[in-house]
Amino acid sequence: MWRSHRLYHGHVVAPGDGRVVDEVLLAYMRAPRTYTGQDVVELSGHGGVAVREVLRLAIAAGARPAERGEMTLRAFIAGRLDLAQAEAVAAAVEARTPAALSLAVAQLGGGLSRRVNRLRAPLLELYAHLEATIDFDEDDVPAVDPHAAAQTLRAALDEAESLIETARWGQLYRTGVKIALVGRPNAGKSSLFNALLAQERAIVTPVAGTTRDVVEETIDLLGVPATLSDTAGMTESSDPVERLGVERSRAALSAADVALLVVD
Repeated sequence: MWRSHRLYHGHVVAPGDGRVVDEVLLAYMRAPRTYTGQDVVELSGHGGVAVREVLRLAIAAGARPAERGEMTLRAFIAGRLDLAQAEAVAAAVEARTPAALSLAVAQLGGGLSRRVNRLRAPLLELYAHLEATIDFDEDDVPAVDPHAAAQTLRAALDEAESLIETARWGQLYRTGVKIALVGRPNAGKSSLFNALLAQERAIVTPVAGTTRDVVEETIDLLGVPATLSDTAGMTESSDPVERLGVERSRAALSAADVALLVVD
């Protein structure tokens, strides 16, 4: 009998010819102490061809690949995660900076859910008290104190506003910000772009109009994923290629959240 939450060492063997496919570690975890709340078997092997071959054998034996997010969905249905925690799993997977990952992990640990529950509990208590005053005589249920009720509502509104502001910041950490570096030709946009990236990503020369297309890279800007766009210099030109570059620069400017004007 295999023991739950223990690692076992062994080999995956192909049926028929007995060929050893990979050397693996197997973990058997019995419900309900699993991520999904169901019995789980985890097989840890080597990457590359080995893992593809193990998957092929598993599918041939009757298994199927999981749908995207299926394990988290099962955890949610089993009550292991609430909706906020399930969303945090996606945020953690998609995090592009350490700060964004920290926010997602805090939400996965129930931080947001606890704040919502602290906001919700006094409102439910007030609601129940109001319902009781309607359904029962005044002698059985004391009247609601208007001053205390107003304080409860004000505290709930303040907490809700704080949560909304936190949500705005969380969205910024998840989706990032687009910053367009714009200016006249040879103003130093590409030099600033390279300096912010700490690498020579864009070509820099004394010749005006070196940048003909929009060059984009993402940096970690105080924890926020910031996509920098080095654009062609804004100028009037008879050169069709340069005019096309200016058009793309204007499009990048329109799509940006922040425009950084670079002046020589």
